[in-house]
Amino acid sequence: WGYAAQSANATRVAHIGRTQALLNDGACTFATDVTLRPDADVWAVERRQFELREAFVALLRTKSRYMVSTATAREALRRQMLREVDRVMAAPVAVDLRFTEFVLS
Repeated sequence: WGYAAQSANATRVAHIGRTQALLNDGACTFATDVTLRPDADVWAVERRQFELREAFVALLRTKSRYMVSTATAREALRRQMLREVDRVMAAPVAVDLRFTEFVLS
């Protein structure tokens, strides 16, 4: 995880590094950048890094290859993962989530 900000009110980005997850019928490797709200508690997000990764892996475990193999399907997955961030944090802290890596194997 890393956070970059120019000022106290600048947008903060949480980097979730390369993570491997099993799908119903395959596997994938992914990494994400989560854009946080300017008022988000950065330390709270950092403390829950493991829970966020586990939530993402659990979500992917419910998917099959065809459910994540197209751009449209990955957009739906991206939205689900964005909601997972807010669910795990029990507050609306995420503004956007972007895949920096997504490889099916």
